[in-house]
Amino acid sequence: MRGAIFYSSSYGSTAQYANWISEATGLPVFDAYASAGDPSEYDFLVLGSSVILMRMTLRKWVRANWNTIQQKPVYLFSVTGAAPDDPLIQKWLHASYPDELIARAPHHVLGGRLDLSQFNWFMRVFMFIGAYTKPTKEKRRDMLEGFDRIDRDGIAPVVEWARQIAME
Repeated sequence: MRGAIFYSSSYGSTAQYANWISEATGLPVFDAYASAGDPSEYDFLVLGSSVILMRMTLRKWVRANWNTIQQKPVYLFSVTGAAPDDPLIQKWLHASYPDELIARAPHHVLGGRLDLSQFNWFMRVFMFIGAYTKPTKEKRRDMLEGFDRIDRDGIAPVVEWARQIAME
Protein backbone atom coordinates (compact mmCIF):
# COMPACT_ATOMS: atom_id res chain seq x y z
CA MET A 1 0.00 0.00 0.00
CA ARG A 2 1.15 3.51 -0.79
CA GLY A 3 0.79 6.23 1.79
CA ALA A 4 1.55 9.89 2.26
CA ILE A 5 1.86 12.49 4.99
CA PHE A 6 -0.17 15.70 4.78
CA TYR A 7 0.33 18.35 7.43
CA SER A 8 -0.41 21.91 8.42
CA SER A 9 2.20 23.78 10.43
CA SER A 10 1.90 27.29 11.76
CA TYR A 11 5.37 27.86 13.21
CA GLY A 12 7.40 24.86 12.02
CA SER A 13 7.04 22.18 14.72
CA THR A 14 4.48 20.11 12.83
CA ALA A 15 6.55 20.38 9.64
CA GLN A 16 9.57 19.09 11.58
CA TYR A 17 7.64 16.06 12.83
CA ALA A 18 6.17 15.38 9.37
CA ASN A 19 9.64 15.42 7.85
CA TRP A 20 11.01 13.11 10.55
CA ILE A 21 8.14 10.68 9.92
CA SER A 22 8.87 10.88 6.20
CA GLU A 23 12.56 10.12 6.80
CA ALA A 24 11.67 7.12 8.98
CA THR A 25 9.04 5.66 6.65
CA GLY A 26 9.96 6.82 3.16
CA LEU A 27 6.49 8.31 2.73
CA PRO A 28 6.19 11.49 0.69
CA VAL A 29 5.33 14.55 2.74
CA PHE A 30 3.13 17.47 1.69
CA ASP A 31 2.29 20.78 3.27
CA ALA A 32 -1.48 20.45 2.83
CA TYR A 33 -2.07 24.11 2.08
CA ALA A 34 1.06 24.87 0.04
CA SER A 35 1.60 21.84 -2.18
CA ALA A 36 -0.11 20.10 -5.03
CA GLY A 37 -0.23 16.73 -3.26
CA ASP A 38 -3.40 14.78 -3.98
CA PRO A 39 -4.63 12.46 -1.20
CA SER A 40 -6.66 10.43 -3.70
CA GLU A 41 -3.39 9.06 -5.12
CA TYR A 42 -2.58 7.22 -1.87
CA ASP A 43 -3.98 4.18 -0.08
CA PHE A 44 -3.46 5.52 3.46
CA LEU A 45 -2.75 8.89 5.03
CA VAL A 46 -0.89 10.31 7.99
CA LEU A 47 -2.41 13.69 8.86
CA GLY A 48 -0.56 16.11 11.11
CA SER A 49 -1.81 19.38 12.51
CA SER A 50 -0.68 22.14 14.78
CA VAL A 51 -3.19 23.52 17.26
CA ILE A 52 -3.88 27.25 17.16
CA LEU A 53 -6.65 28.94 19.14
CA MET A 54 -7.99 25.55 20.25
CA ARG A 55 -8.49 24.22 16.71
CA MET A 56 -6.54 21.90 14.46
CA THR A 57 -5.06 23.95 11.64
CA LEU A 58 -5.63 21.08 9.19
CA ARG A 59 -9.42 21.11 9.75
CA LYS A 60 -10.37 23.00 6.58
CA TRP A 61 -8.20 20.75 4.42
CA VAL A 62 -9.75 17.65 6.01
CA ARG A 63 -13.25 18.94 5.30
CA ALA A 64 -12.33 19.90 1.72
CA ASN A 65 -10.92 16.40 1.12
CA TRP A 66 -13.42 14.46 3.22
CA ASN A 67 -14.84 12.38 0.34
CA THR A 68 -11.35 10.99 -0.28
CA ILE A 69 -10.21 10.74 3.34
CA GLN A 70 -13.26 8.91 4.65
CA GLN A 71 -12.45 5.88 2.49
CA LYS A 72 -8.83 5.41 3.62
CA PRO A 73 -6.95 4.30 6.71
CA VAL A 74 -5.83 7.47 8.51
CA TYR A 75 -3.53 8.24 11.41
CA LEU A 76 -3.83 11.64 13.09
CA PHE A 77 -1.13 13.44 14.97
CA SER A 78 -1.35 16.84 16.58
CA VAL A 79 1.37 19.10 17.88
CA THR A 80 0.57 21.15 20.96
CA GLY A 81 1.90 22.43 24.24
CA ALA A 82 -0.85 20.55 26.09
CA ALA A 83 -0.06 17.28 27.81
CA PRO A 84 -1.10 14.19 25.81
CA ASP A 85 -3.74 13.28 28.40
CA ASP A 86 -5.21 16.79 28.65
CA PRO A 87 -9.01 16.45 28.18
CA LEU A 88 -9.02 19.65 26.13
CA ILE A 89 -7.36 17.80 23.26
CA GLN A 90 -10.49 15.72 22.73
CA LYS A 91 -12.58 18.90 22.64
CA TRP A 92 -10.22 20.40 20.07
CA LEU A 93 -10.39 17.25 17.93
CA HIS A 94 -14.20 17.21 17.99
CA ALA A 95 -14.34 20.92 17.21
CA SER A 96 -12.08 20.38 14.19
CA TYR A 97 -12.71 16.99 12.58
CA PRO A 98 -15.72 14.86 11.66
CA ASP A 99 -16.71 12.47 14.46
CA GLU A 100 -16.45 9.56 12.02
CA LEU A 101 -12.75 10.30 11.51
CA ILE A 102 -12.05 10.66 15.22
CA ALA A 103 -13.82 7.37 15.95
CA ARG A 104 -11.76 5.31 13.50
CA ALA A 105 -8.37 7.04 13.27
CA PRO A 106 -5.66 6.57 15.88
CA HIS A 107 -4.48 9.89 17.27
CA HIS A 108 -1.11 10.76 18.81
CA VAL A 109 -0.15 14.00 20.57
CA LEU A 110 3.37 15.31 20.08
CA GLY A 111 5.05 18.04 22.10
CA GLY A 112 5.28 21.40 20.43
CA ARG A 113 7.29 24.56 20.67
CA LEU A 114 6.09 28.00 21.66
CA ASP A 115 8.47 30.72 20.50
CA LEU A 116 6.77 34.00 21.31
CA SER A 117 9.18 35.93 19.11
CA GLN A 118 7.42 34.41 16.07
CA PHE A 119 4.01 35.76 17.10
CA ASN A 120 2.40 38.96 15.91
CA TRP A 121 1.20 41.46 18.49
CA PHE A 122 -2.36 40.05 18.52
CA MET A 123 -1.18 36.53 19.36
CA ARG A 124 1.19 37.85 22.04
CA VAL A 125 -1.69 39.73 23.68
CA PHE A 126 -3.88 36.62 23.38
CA MET A 127 -1.19 34.49 25.05
CA PHE A 128 -0.65 37.10 27.80
CA ILE A 129 -4.37 37.22 28.63
CA GLY A 130 -4.73 33.45 28.29
CA ALA A 131 -1.85 32.84 30.68
CA TYR A 132 -3.88 34.23 33.55
CA THR A 133 -6.67 31.74 32.94
CA LYS A 134 -4.33 28.78 33.46
CA PRO A 135 -4.70 26.77 36.67
CA THR A 136 -1.00 26.29 37.46
CA LYS A 137 2.13 28.42 37.64
CA GLU A 138 3.88 26.14 35.16
CA LYS A 139 1.17 26.56 32.52
CA ARG A 140 1.11 30.32 33.03
CA ARG A 141 4.90 30.43 32.69
CA ASP A 142 4.74 28.39 29.47
CA MET A 143 2.33 30.88 27.91
CA LEU A 144 4.32 33.91 29.07
CA GLU A 145 7.84 32.64 28.35
CA GLY A 146 7.41 29.88 25.78
CA PHE A 147 8.70 26.30 25.75
CA ASP A 148 10.30 23.65 23.54
CA ARG A 149 8.98 20.09 23.84
CA ILE A 150 10.00 18.84 20.39
CA ASP A 151 11.08 15.21 20.70
CA ARG A 152 12.01 13.10 17.69
CA ASP A 153 11.45 9.88 19.66
CA GLY A 154 7.78 10.81 20.00
CA ILE A 155 7.08 9.84 16.38
CA ALA A 156 7.59 6.11 17.09
CA PRO A 157 3.85 5.19 17.27
CA VAL A 158 3.12 7.01 14.02
CA VAL A 159 6.05 5.36 12.25
CA GLU A 160 5.07 1.90 13.51
CA TRP A 161 1.46 2.33 12.32
CA ALA A 162 2.57 3.56 8.87
CA ARG A 163 4.99 0.64 8.44
CA GLN A 164 2.31 -1.89 9.42
CA ILE A 165 -0.30 -0.42 7.08
CA ALA A 166 2.21 -0.22 4.21
CA MET A 167 2.84 -3.96 4.50
CA GLU A 168 -0.85 -4.90 4.16
